[in-house]
Amino acid sequence: KNFSDLKDCNEEFHLSVFAGDSRDVCQKETFSGRVKTFAQTSNFKPPKECVQPTVDDLTDEERTRPLQVGEIRLGRINEEVKQVTFRMIWAESGEDVAEGKVDWGDLMWEFEQGEDAEQGTKAQTVEIDLVCESRDVFDEEYLVYLRAQVSFENSVDKQCKEIEQSERFFSEDAPGQVFYQGMERFVTWDNASTAFTADTFDLYIEYPDLKPYAGVSERSEDSNPR
Repeated sequence: KNFSDLKDCNEEFHLSVFAGDSRDVCQKETFSGRVKTFAQTSNFKPPKECVQPTVDDLTDEERTRPLQVGEIRLGRINEEVKQVTFRMIWAESGEDVAEGKVDWGDLMWEFEQGEDAEQGTKAQTVEIDLVCESRDVFDEEYLVYLRAQVSFENSVDKQCKEIEQSERFFSEDAPGQVFYQGMERFVTWDNASTAFTADTFDLYIEYPDLKPYAGVSERSEDSNPR
């Protein structure tokens, strides 16, 4: 947007991200070493093109710049946490600039999505608008938007790696996701996928403290074998 209209627009900022009701609580949880529900980027400055008075002449693509802050990695402590909050903060004063929220379920859904050429969206991509709390600070619908790739890491089983998008045939609740005790899950797959080559297969569930794995379904059969 018209970032040059924001006060102190040439100052340094950082992003903080937390999965919970309170940034302070999530920060304490993370610093305890038990969980990672809080993350913060290094400081950055907006691109010089975005703080010029002529920003209105730029296209959306010209206004969009890579944010060289690396990965933002965090999870949630339990299933009651429904949202992830992104806050843009003035680095020197620590004051909040703008905030945006995204549902945890939407992040999981975006993780499953492939590239959509018709809509012009890339695979596993989420966009979040960061909005200033007061129009006195910035008189626009949003200050900036974040576009990020949603990735996956299994903190229980380090051998469980993210599968390349082209190799996935599970369309819902893909293997490797972590679920909480008592949650009912419905595993589905796309038997028309070129990555799905087996007529029979076994399904297993892993509990962190239970070895070997527990069989859920042995010799499951494709209802429409090739």
